Amino acid sequence: MPPPENYDIDGVSLRPLFEGKPFPERVIITDSQRVYTPIKWKSTSVMSGSWRLLSGGTLFNIKDDPAQKRDVAAQYPEVLQRLNKAYDAWWASIEPGFEAPTHVIVGTEHENPSALTSHDWRGKVQGVPWNQNHINSGKRSNGYWEADFAVDGRYEVALSRWPVEADKAIRDGSHSEATEMKLVLDGQELTKPIGPNDKRVTFTLDLKAGQKRIQGWILADDQEISGPYYCYIKKL
Repeated sequence: MPPPENYDIDGVSLRPLFEGKPFPERVIITDSQRVYTPIKWKSTSVMSGSWRLLSGGTLFNIKDDPAQKRDVAAQYPEVLQRLNKAYDAWWASIEPGFEAPTHVIVGTEHENPSALTSHDWRGKVQGVPWNQNHINSGKRSNGYWEADFAVDGRYEVALSRWPVEADKAIRDGSHSEATEMKLVLDGQELTKPIGPNDKRVTFTLDLKAGQKRIQGWILADDQEISGPYYCYIKKL
């Protein structure tokens, strides 16, 4: 398949491996952030052959030291410099996009409905519920979703405290006092009651194509409990 125009591909073709041809040694970077604005060298590994560079200063040779217990950065300054240089080039290539919102495309035939979770929340959110333990315990926080509606049309937006697979009511567990669900989308603010057995609250809206911010609230007598952790968007 030809790559998209004006698209810089990080990886390299694996075709030479299948054809038994030499494959160049390359630098691979793993990076884990879970913060609104990425931090340089946070939870990062730079890998090349048997070398592993952590946090920009700790170097291991996993061929001789698979448990990564002996820092050999002082013995191999040239490797340290080479891997740091590769990391700096990679960081410089991605840094310009840090503050740009990432819009999830919804409303296409490729995925309908689309599922958004609290892990997708934007905003400088305190205590994002990003794993199932947080969801199960009902961690109280809120953020907003950034979505790109592919086409004009009528949409269903369903907000829920639980994933649809759990088949549980919004009031089950930590949100037993919930009384209302509120949705703000495309200049519209809508509120509906939450019944004792409601698993999700669904809003129907006519929307134009384009990028939009979505935010929901689970309320108890007009007081916010948390955001809904799940949002299901269906093009009708």
